Amino acid sequence: MPDMSQPRREEPDAADARLHHLPAMVSFDNVLVQGYARAFSPGVFWPNFQADGLQRHFRNGAPICERPEPPEEPPVRFRGEAVFLGANGSHFGHSCAEIVPRFLQSKTDHPDLPFILTGRLGHAEETTPTPVMSALLGWFGIDQQRVKIITAPTVFDRLHVAAQAEHLNGARPYDAYLDLLDALYVRNGLESIDSDYVYVSRAQLRPGYGIHAGESYLCTLLEAAGVRILYPERSPLRLQLALYAGAKRLIFAEGSALHGRQLLGRFPQHIDILERRKKKKKFAVNQLAPRCDALTYVSATARNLTFKTDTGDGDLFRALALYDVDAVLTYFDAIGLPLKRLWDQTAFAKAQDDAILAWVRGIHGLRNKNHPATGTGDDVIDQLKDAGLGHLEADVRQIVAGVTRID
Repeated sequence: MPDMSQPRREEPDAADARLHHLPAMVSFDNVLVQGYARAFSPGVFWPNFQADGLQRHFRNGAPICERPEPPEEPPVRFRGEAVFLGANGSHFGHSCAEIVPRFLQSKTDHPDLPFILTGRLGHAEETTPTPVMSALLGWFGIDQQRVKIITAPTVFDRLHVAAQAEHLNGARPYDAYLDLLDALYVRNGLESIDSDYVYVSRAQLRPGYGIHAGESYLCTLLEAAGVRILYPERSPLRLQLALYAGAKRLIFAEGSALHGRQLLGRFPQHIDILERRKKKKKFAVNQLAPRCDALTYVSATARNLTFKTDTGDGDLFRALALYDVDAVLTYFDAIGLPLKRLWDQTAFAKAQDDAILAWVRGIHGLRNKNHPATGTGDDVIDQLKDAGLGHLEADVRQIVAGVTRID
């Protein structure tokens, strides 16, 4: 029987006021803001920077933003008041999990002030929100004509900032924040698309991103069984949210897309996550559990295939996962989707081999800034042999020998 741990939704302790009410926004005078080098350090010189105030960027329960380097050019002055939202993010998952949680309170408390996002330091051409940020601002009803992108040193007369109502791998969200999300869904008038099952796939991501090898075959079987398959990178945000809201059982291949569920509040549904990375704590457990009736994590991975770069180990999110097929099929049987009788091991093995070779091409052809795989591929071949997939050795060597790096 696979490991399918089910954290139950926990009601907040009545004595824990932290969970009931959002903290009041804070304000600072004469604050220097500039562009960012990395989005988790959005480029603000907060007074008394090392204090763990709510203005800091939190992850894993602690502030991780770093004090920016002093500017080399004199700052300009932004007269009047403004509201700081965060970095002009381009990564959907991190934006939903870490930047968006300031939006609702900011708009609620200061609807008529300019909203500030920081862009990349020195990139004066970055004058509009990224496509990801534009879609998110639109969902939250923030007028993008009021959004200013800061990429050079700027001193604000007065800058207001809300707490992250939740953050990546942090504590459960404030109940008041979930109330605001529930009200936003009603206000936006989005009609849910009712489904018994929705499966959110990673199978159509660009090669080189971490997926489960052979997931395309699983999607074929699920679709034949009547499951709605969602490829979020190919779907408008409102369609994603309509499907999330209407699913009785919402199943994610572990990845950034599940943070899209954090754009919504509470719905009577089960959320299941097919885990992709071994030895990793439960993904977004505190953020998702209060939003649903039950949250299940399925140990769907037998092992991860990793790779080496010039700087060390490759990014964990690019590791390729090999299914624990028995665990996956047992899970789907348990939720009323008997895939075992449809499963063709030969067809799956072909899909798995194809995915592994596409991944090898991807990790060796990554743009240099993303630290491509280096060497002869021996480290990957050793892992494949250990997994009983040594028949791919010749193909892997041919791919590695023929890949041209993308500069």
